[in-house]
Amino acid sequence: MDADVQSLGVQELVLAQGIKDSLEEVGFHTVDSILREAPLDISSKFGIELYIAQIIKDAAIRATGESSTI
Repeated sequence: MDADVQSLGVQELVLAQGIKDSLEEVGFHTVDSILREAPLDISSKFGIELYIAQIIKDAAIRATGESSTI
């Protein structure tokens, strides 16, 4: 993964501001930190439904310029 992609912050994702703020509150500060987790782990840490975690994961994947497969 490109160093520029690794340094992308959560605030740069195309998500609602409240979701981005909440991600940071639970310890997801970079796009890379989201990409390292499975949607189920994001769901558990964030206390959200799995499909919302998948939307977050997909936003992180899109931020890297890669395509998502769901």
